[in-house]
Amino acid sequence: MALRGGGGEARRMRRARSIWAELIRQYERSGKELEEWAAERKIPPKTLRWWMWRLRREQAEEVSLVPVRVVASTAPTARRPEEESAVIEAVLTDGVRLRFPIGVSSEAVAELIARLR
Repeated sequence: MALRGGGGEARRMRRARSIWAELIRQYERSGKELEEWAAERKIPPKTLRWWMWRLRREQAEEVSLVPVRVVASTAPTARRPEEESAVIEAVLTDGVRLRFPIGVSSEAVAELIARLR
């Protein structure tokens, strides 16, 4: 399709899109039912729905994906601070803090605390 008037049609279409996008934003902020909001502005509800569909479809088409390469970590555990990997922390009366890693048995924790007291 050839554009008439040196791109005038394309300009009008972009302007129409921006006008409808603003109308849709106003409708969405209104909190009213579509039919009620459209009737107040003398806009056919079908036309408003069509523009909502079209603009959302165009937005979805604009989303671009970036390819990524996922590499498995060779570290024995995920690299995170020691505080995050500890699931149990015990503070003794003298202020000594004990941190125990995931999977330690409760018996081992109890025995160590008993010996340190």
